[in-house]
Order: sequence, then structure tokens, then C-alpha cells
Amino acid sequence: MSVEDQIEVRRLLAVTFQELDPNRAPSATVMRIWSLDLNWTDTRGAAELLEALIQNGWLSIDGDIISCNANLRDVEIPLGWSPMMRRMLSGVPMEAASQENQNSSDSVVSASIIQDVSEEIVLPSPPNSGGKSIDSMVANIRPIRAYIAEKSGLDLSEVQRRAQRKRTACPPMTLWMALLLLGREQRIDLSSFIE
Repeated sequence: MSVEDQIEVRRLLAVTFQELDPNRAPSATVMRIWSLDLNWTDTRGAAELLEALIQNGWLSIDGDIISCNANLRDVEIPLGWSPMMRRMLSGVPMEAASQENQNSSDSVVSASIIQDVSEEIVLPSPPNSGGKSIDSMVANIRPIRAYIAEKSGLDLSEVQRRAQRKRTACPPMTLWMALLLLGREQRIDLSSFIE
């Protein structure tokens, strides 16, 4: 398989484990994210995708718990990206090259959520690759999310869920834009974050 196929699977996994512990995620939750939250596939397709990723070494399963075997640091996800499910289901074997920087559990997904919602959410920092510009609003995602939760009285996880639903409804939308729209719906002034 090509390097592009490897990158596609890493993107899929990075989005999947953005809100989950990559070392202990319930398989039902992972399939729900693919089928209901992100609308990438139906329930049967989500089960097939899970099986394909396990068979190709991207994920490991122990009982009902999934763990991610890929290094998901510095995965760039382009605006409006969604996986090509046919490609994913056909099977993309994980190669050793995609794991070369993975030394220990602390180098696996830096986008995991600490189980206690009151703690901060750690987001992956995009790499600064030569002349590419990086969206400055990405750095504001965490503060915007926390501010909306504080002002609206919603749980942090509920703010994230609502923003994710907006992204699902309009795939080209970025997470920070979805958060800004959610803030507007809640009648919260977020102008201080847009400078």
C-alpha cells in the first residue's frame, strides 16, 4: 500500500481518538463515533471497519477494549476531510515506518482526553512544516470550549458533542468554527477569541 493510504488511516484514527483514551477505548464507543457521531458509515460498516483495522495491525482488541497501535502525533487533517471507506475496508496494512517514532505509551496519541472532565483536554499540536501556514485558531479551541462550558453551564463533554454534531452536519467546518457557532447559539460573546 502507498504512503497516502497509511496517512489516510492515521487521519481516521486521529479523528477517532481525539476524544478517547487511545489505550483503553470501548469498541462500541469507537463504532458509534464512526456511524452516528461522524456519519462515515452505518453500524454494519463500522463493525467491518473495526475488524479491518484490527486485522491490519492498526488497532488491538482485548475483550471489549480497543487500543491504538499507531503513532498519531503530528497528523494533519485537511479542511473537510473524510475517510474513503472503500479504501479503509479493503485493508491497509500498518507498516513499521508508521511506528518509527512510537517509543512508549506517552508517545501514542497526544490528543487523548483525561477521564476527569474537569481537567484540560490535550489537543495535538500541528507540525510546522516548511512554508505551510498553520491556522492560528487551532490554539484557541481549548479556551473557547472551556469558556462556552463555563458561561452556558454545559459540561465540557456536551460542548464537544454539540460542536461535533455541527461538524458532521457541515463536513468542511473546522472544530473551532463549530465551537463559535455553538457559542452564538448559547448567546455567548466570543469576540475576544477572534482577533
